[in-house]
Amino acid sequence: MSWTDHLSRLRKWCRDPSGNVFSEPFLRRLWNDEQQVLFGLLGASATVQVVRIHPAFYGSYLQDWEWPYTDHATGEVYAVGRFYDAGELTYLHLWEPEHLKGYNATTYEQGYIYTQPWEAWACADPFFPPPIPLPADFGQSIFLAYDRDRIDPASQRDTMADDEQTWKTRAGDPMTYWRDQKNTNWIRLYPLPTLSWQDSEDVQGDPDEAEYADTAVDVDNNLLVIYRAEAVDVAGDITAGQLPEPLLKYIEYGVAERALRANTDGRIESLADYWGIRKKAGYEVIRKYQRMKMSDRNLGLKTKEGIGEGRRPKHARLPSAYPDPWT
Repeated sequence: MSWTDHLSRLRKWCRDPSGNVFSEPFLRRLWNDEQQVLFGLLGASATVQVVRIHPAFYGSYLQDWEWPYTDHATGEVYAVGRFYDAGELTYLHLWEPEHLKGYNATTYEQGYIYTQPWEAWACADPFFPPPIPLPADFGQSIFLAYDRDRIDPASQRDTMADDEQTWKTRAGDPMTYWRDQKNTNWIRLYPLPTLSWQDSEDVQGDPDEAEYADTAVDVDNNLLVIYRAEAVDVAGDITAGQLPEPLLKYIEYGVAERALRANTDGRIESLADYWGIRKKAGYEVIRKYQRMKMSDRNLGLKTKEGIGEGRRPKHARLPSAYPDPWT
C-alpha cells in the first residue's frame, strides 16, 4: 500500500475523512515515530545490496536554497564546494577566499576540482575522494567488499596519518573506507578504485537494472554491502515503510491512538483507548515471537512400536458395545 492509502484509512479511523483536523504532515510525523518504535521492537534486520561504482547522482547544487529545485526525491544530489562563513559564499578552490580578501593567493591544492562525482574518474586525479552513497536504510555496517575483496572501516584521520601527501588522490584497490558525515549515508573509499570512465550507460551499467537489485547480487567492480537496516521516514506518496504488510497495521493503530489523544478538536479518548488496546495486543504477539523464536523445540523420533506409548488425550466416544452403524 502507498502512503496515500494509509492516510485515507487513518483519517476514516480518526473520524476526519476530509482532513480538516489532522493534517497530512502531522499524521506522517506520527507514522514515522511509530515506525521507529516498531523497528526497535523487531530489531535490525541484515540486508545485502550492491552499490554501483561509479555512483549515480542526479544533480549538483551550490547554494542551500537550490536543493529543493534538484531531483533529490529521485536520487542522490551532490553539494558542490565549501561554504565560506566570513564571505557568505560558496567556493571551489582553497585560494579563492584569499583572493577575495585581497591576499596573495599562494595556497596550492593537488588534483582537479569536480562538480559531479563521476568527474573524479573522468579526470583521473581528483582533489578529494568522491562520495559513495549507501542505501537509504543503511544503519550499521556488517561487511563491505569491493570486487570480492573485503575492506575495513577507518577514520579520515587514520587515513591521513598513513599517507599524508597523496591520500586525497591516490588510486588503487580500496583497502579502507570512512563515513563522510554523521547525517549522511555517504562513504569515501581509499584508495580510489582505478576504473576507467565509461560514458555509455550500456557499458557502465544502469543502477535500476536487476543486477543492482536485491534479487541478483553482482559484485564485480562494485561495492557489496551487508548491513543492518533501519527505518526510513515516509516522504511523499511512496510505499509506506520497509516492513511486511501484515505489520503495518500496528503502525496504523499507534498513529490513530496518538492522533485521537492529541489536544485538538478531534480528541476522542474512548476511541483512542480502542486503538491502543489493538496496538498493545499486536505488540504482545510480536514480543512473544521474539522471545520464543530461538527457544528449543522438543523434537524426537519414535519407532512404530513406540507410537502407542505415553498419555493420549481423551476424547468423547461411544461405548464399545454400541452397534456399528457402518456394518
